[in-house]
Amino acid sequence: MAVSARTKIKVWGQAAGRCAHCKEQLIYSEDLGIHESLVGEVCHIFAQSDNGPRANKELSPAERDSSENLILLCKKHHKYVDDHPDLYPPEELVKMKIEHVLWITKQLEISKSWNFNLSTIQYLNIPRLTILNAMSGNVVTYDIDTSKGLHSLAGDLLGVLLAYQDLLEKMHPRVCDMPNFAKPLDEQIGMIFKFDDRFRSKNGAYPDRNRDYSNYLSGNLSKDPYIYKKFEDWKLVMGIDPMWLTTSTAFSDFITAGGQNKFSGLALIKSIDYEAKQVVATPLVIGIPKSPLHDIFNMPLSDMPRSIEL
Repeated sequence: MAVSARTKIKVWGQAAGRCAHCKEQLIYSEDLGIHESLVGEVCHIFAQSDNGPRANKELSPAERDSSENLILLCKKHHKYVDDHPDLYPPEELVKMKIEHVLWITKQLEISKSWNFNLSTIQYLNIPRLTILNAMSGNVVTYDIDTSKGLHSLAGDLLGVLLAYQDLLEKMHPRVCDMPNFAKPLDEQIGMIFKFDDRFRSKNGAYPDRNRDYSNYLSGNLSKDPYIYKKFEDWKLVMGIDPMWLTTSTAFSDFITAGGQNKFSGLALIKSIDYEAKQVVATPLVIGIPKSPLHDIFNMPLSDMPRSIEL
């Protein structure tokens, strides 16, 4: 047998995308989160084979490949714990996994539950949201080709948007308020924060349903699309991958040369550059925030107030 894709996503989600040994972030990028690589590995506590490290011949193939027998590690520590099973017996890895989950829970205690507040979804970072949803015990799977970008899906796009909107509305992810990035801290790297503010945009892309957007980005800020907000001498920068823009209209919202748009959503802090005074974050979902009147106009007639005082 082999570990299923669904089980791997679950393990990544349970570990919050970090090594259970060293807490290192395992989605690595040297630019704006544009070119990302998974540098973590889903590892067996009891070996998958009868001859592997920490082998247990009494376990069935299904038990060996279950999430309970798996732990997320960086490549370095995966190699190390397998080379030294005497230092890392099964009970030690189980303890490590439990302590890691408790550590994640403690980190989330400072966060708040986010209520979905978007009237429309303009940007949907499916790979990142898949891991976020897995952290809450939900796994999203779909059989749709997104290689040319979400906006090329035509009628299939509605199903994807509704599925992720439903998940975000139900899961209420734990996130932090947007920090004051005039004084960023290293401890904030890896934090997921919510935003509802005005941002400027640069280098916006133009929609083309026949174009393959999978290699559109270069990692060069002078060319690639991004939105940003200034905090005194510092700048928050969020790269926009055209792959995850939902509609042709959404493209236009990120082509406001010199202007500003109000966006709401979630983002993950990737890095802090103290020399350039720049905080880089990867957006997970971006949309147009709901108007104060949104709920009134969507309220059933039976719940409407009989009179409104002006």
